[in-house]
Amino acid sequence: IKSLPRGFNVVFAGNMGPAQALETAIKAGEIIAKEKRNINFVFVGGGLQVDSLKTLAIEKGLSNIYFIPRMPIDEVGSILKQADALLVHLKKDPLFEITIPSKTQAYLAQGKPLIMAVGGNASDLVISARAGLSIEPESPEKLAEAAIALFRLSQDELEKIGNNGLSFYKKELSLDIGVEKFLEVFKLVEI
Repeated sequence: IKSLPRGFNVVFAGNMGPAQALETAIKAGEIIAKEKRNINFVFVGGGLQVDSLKTLAIEKGLSNIYFIPRMPIDEVGSILKQADALLVHLKKDPLFEITIPSKTQAYLAQGKPLIMAVGGNASDLVISARAGLSIEPESPEKLAEAAIALFRLSQDELEKIGNNGLSFYKKELSLDIGVEKFLEVFKLVEI
Protein backbone atom coordinates (compact mmCIF):
# COMPACT_ATOMS: atom_id res chain seq x y z
CA ILE A 1 0.00 0.00 0.00
CA LYS A 2 1.33 3.36 -1.02
CA SER A 3 2.00 6.16 1.42
CA LEU A 4 1.45 9.82 0.68
CA PRO A 5 4.29 12.32 0.29
CA ARG A 6 5.48 14.49 3.17
CA GLY A 7 3.43 17.63 3.70
CA PHE A 8 -0.26 18.53 3.73
CA ASN A 9 -1.99 16.29 1.20
CA VAL A 10 -5.20 17.24 -0.60
CA VAL A 11 -6.41 14.04 -2.25
CA PHE A 12 -8.76 13.55 -5.19
CA ALA A 13 -9.73 9.92 -5.82
CA GLY A 14 -11.74 8.72 -8.78
CA ASN A 15 -12.32 9.36 -12.43
CA MET A 16 -10.28 12.15 -14.00
CA GLY A 17 -12.23 13.19 -17.06
CA PRO A 18 -13.47 16.41 -18.63
CA ALA A 19 -16.35 16.74 -16.12
CA GLN A 20 -13.90 16.89 -13.18
CA ALA A 21 -11.98 19.87 -14.66
CA LEU A 22 -8.91 18.96 -12.60
CA GLU A 23 -6.57 21.29 -14.48
CA THR A 24 -7.96 23.71 -11.87
CA ALA A 25 -6.15 21.73 -9.15
CA ILE A 26 -2.89 21.70 -11.15
CA LYS A 27 -3.11 25.50 -11.47
CA ALA A 28 -3.92 25.78 -7.74
CA GLY A 29 -0.81 23.67 -7.10
CA GLU A 30 1.19 26.19 -9.12
CA ILE A 31 -0.13 29.10 -6.99
CA ILE A 32 0.71 27.19 -3.80
CA ALA A 33 4.21 26.29 -5.06
CA LYS A 34 4.95 29.98 -5.70
CA GLU A 35 3.97 30.70 -2.08
CA LYS A 36 6.35 27.94 -0.95
CA ARG A 37 3.69 26.12 1.10
CA ASN A 38 4.18 22.43 1.88
CA ILE A 39 0.86 21.44 0.29
CA ASN A 40 0.47 18.65 -2.28
CA PHE A 41 -2.36 17.66 -4.60
CA VAL A 42 -2.56 13.90 -4.95
CA PHE A 43 -4.68 12.30 -7.67
CA VAL A 44 -5.69 8.66 -7.29
CA GLY A 45 -7.32 6.76 -10.14
CA GLY A 46 -7.55 6.92 -13.88
CA GLY A 47 -9.50 8.52 -16.69
CA LEU A 48 -9.28 10.34 -19.98
CA GLN A 49 -7.49 13.39 -18.58
CA VAL A 50 -4.73 11.69 -16.56
CA ASP A 51 -2.05 12.07 -19.25
CA SER A 52 -2.90 15.71 -20.01
CA LEU A 53 -2.93 16.53 -16.27
CA LYS A 54 0.49 14.89 -15.83
CA THR A 55 1.80 16.81 -18.85
CA LEU A 56 0.47 20.11 -17.47
CA ALA A 57 2.14 19.47 -14.09
CA ILE A 58 5.44 18.62 -15.82
CA GLU A 59 5.24 21.68 -18.12
CA LYS A 60 4.73 23.89 -15.07
CA GLY A 61 7.62 22.16 -13.26
CA LEU A 62 5.47 21.33 -10.23
CA SER A 63 6.85 19.04 -7.54
CA ASN A 64 3.70 19.22 -5.39
CA ILE A 65 1.48 17.22 -7.78
CA TYR A 66 1.37 13.43 -7.46
CA PHE A 67 -0.47 10.71 -9.36
CA ILE A 68 -1.27 7.26 -8.01
CA PRO A 69 -2.70 4.80 -10.58
CA ARG A 70 -6.02 2.99 -10.17
CA MET A 71 -5.98 0.52 -7.29
CA PRO A 72 -8.38 -1.84 -5.52
CA ILE A 73 -11.08 -0.02 -3.54
CA ASP A 74 -9.77 -1.24 -0.15
CA GLU A 75 -6.36 0.28 -0.94
CA VAL A 76 -8.00 3.58 -1.94
CA GLY A 77 -9.47 3.71 1.57
CA SER A 78 -6.01 3.57 3.11
CA ILE A 79 -4.87 6.48 0.92
CA LEU A 80 -7.95 8.52 1.88
CA LYS A 81 -7.23 7.81 5.57
CA GLN A 82 -3.73 9.31 5.14
CA ALA A 83 -5.06 12.47 3.45
CA ASP A 84 -5.28 15.80 5.26
CA ALA A 85 -8.20 16.96 3.10
CA LEU A 86 -10.30 15.45 0.31
CA LEU A 87 -11.25 17.25 -2.90
CA VAL A 88 -14.52 17.00 -4.82
CA HIS A 89 -14.32 18.99 -8.05
CA LEU A 90 -16.65 19.25 -11.04
CA LYS A 91 -16.73 21.83 -13.80
CA LYS A 92 -19.23 24.69 -13.59
CA ASP A 93 -22.47 23.31 -14.97
CA PRO A 94 -26.08 23.87 -13.82
CA LEU A 95 -26.62 20.10 -14.04
CA PHE A 96 -23.96 19.47 -11.39
CA GLU A 97 -25.62 21.96 -9.02
CA ILE A 98 -28.61 19.65 -8.59
CA THR A 99 -26.53 16.58 -7.84
CA ILE A 100 -24.30 15.38 -5.05
CA PRO A 101 -21.30 13.46 -6.41
CA SER A 102 -21.31 9.89 -5.11
CA LYS A 103 -17.77 10.25 -3.75
CA THR A 104 -19.11 12.81 -1.24
CA GLN A 105 -20.51 10.05 0.97
CA ALA A 106 -17.32 7.98 0.78
CA TYR A 107 -15.27 11.08 1.64
CA LEU A 108 -17.50 12.06 4.60
CA ALA A 109 -17.22 8.49 5.94
CA GLN A 110 -13.42 8.94 6.11
CA GLY A 111 -13.72 11.68 8.72
CA LYS A 112 -11.53 14.12 6.77
CA PRO A 113 -12.23 17.78 5.88
CA LEU A 114 -13.65 18.25 2.40
CA ILE A 115 -12.98 20.91 -0.18
CA MET A 116 -16.22 20.93 -2.18
CA ALA A 117 -15.79 22.63 -5.54
CA VAL A 118 -19.29 21.86 -6.79
CA GLY A 119 -22.10 24.40 -6.55
CA GLY A 120 -25.67 23.89 -5.36
CA ASN A 121 -26.77 20.86 -3.36
CA ALA A 122 -23.29 19.42 -2.78
CA SER A 123 -22.03 22.76 -1.50
CA ASP A 124 -25.07 23.13 0.79
CA LEU A 125 -24.45 19.66 2.22
CA VAL A 126 -20.83 20.39 3.17
CA ILE A 127 -21.79 23.75 4.69
CA SER A 128 -24.69 22.35 6.72
CA ALA A 129 -22.56 19.41 7.90
CA ARG A 130 -19.70 21.82 8.82
CA ALA A 131 -17.52 19.22 7.07
CA GLY A 132 -15.14 21.49 5.20
CA LEU A 133 -14.97 24.36 2.76
CA SER A 134 -17.20 25.01 -0.20
CA ILE A 135 -15.69 26.95 -3.09
CA GLU A 136 -16.52 28.03 -6.59
CA PRO A 137 -15.63 25.34 -9.16
CA GLU A 138 -12.93 25.97 -11.78
CA SER A 139 -11.20 28.68 -9.72
CA PRO A 140 -7.51 27.86 -9.10
CA GLU A 141 -7.28 30.90 -6.78
CA LYS A 142 -10.22 29.77 -4.60
CA LEU A 143 -8.90 26.20 -4.49
CA ALA A 144 -5.42 27.40 -3.48
CA GLU A 145 -6.99 29.64 -0.78
CA ALA A 146 -9.08 26.74 0.56
CA ALA A 147 -6.08 24.39 0.71
CA ILE A 148 -4.00 27.04 2.48
CA ALA A 149 -6.84 27.80 4.92
CA LEU A 150 -7.05 24.11 5.92
CA PHE A 151 -3.24 23.82 6.00
CA ARG A 152 -3.14 26.64 8.59
CA LEU A 153 -5.53 24.85 10.97
CA SER A 154 -4.31 22.82 13.91
CA GLN A 155 -4.58 19.03 13.88
CA ASP A 156 -7.43 19.33 16.44
CA GLU A 157 -9.34 21.76 14.23
CA LEU A 158 -8.91 19.49 11.20
CA GLU A 159 -10.11 16.49 13.24
CA LYS A 160 -13.16 18.43 14.44
CA ILE A 161 -14.15 19.28 10.85
CA GLY A 162 -13.55 15.68 9.76
CA ASN A 163 -15.59 14.37 12.69
CA ASN A 164 -18.44 16.74 11.77
CA GLY A 165 -18.51 15.12 8.34
CA LEU A 166 -18.33 11.60 9.76
CA SER A 167 -21.16 12.19 12.21
CA PHE A 168 -23.28 13.81 9.45
CA TYR A 169 -22.62 10.75 7.29
CA LYS A 170 -23.65 8.36 10.08
CA LYS A 171 -26.81 10.36 10.92
CA GLU A 172 -27.98 11.23 7.42
CA LEU A 173 -26.33 9.19 4.68
CA SER A 174 -25.16 5.76 5.80
CA LEU A 175 -26.69 2.58 4.40
CA ASP A 176 -28.24 1.78 7.80
CA ILE A 177 -30.03 5.14 7.83
CA GLY A 178 -31.17 4.66 4.23
CA VAL A 179 -32.64 1.25 5.05
CA GLU A 180 -34.32 2.68 8.17
CA LYS A 181 -35.91 5.53 6.18
CA PHE A 182 -37.04 3.09 3.48
CA LEU A 183 -38.69 0.87 6.11
CA GLU A 184 -40.47 3.89 7.63
CA VAL A 185 -41.91 4.77 4.23
CA PHE A 186 -42.82 1.13 3.65
CA LYS A 187 -44.70 1.02 7.00
CA LEU A 188 -46.67 4.14 6.02
CA VAL A 189 -47.69 2.51 2.74
CA GLU A 190 -48.75 -0.65 4.57
CA ILE A 191 -51.28 1.15 6.80
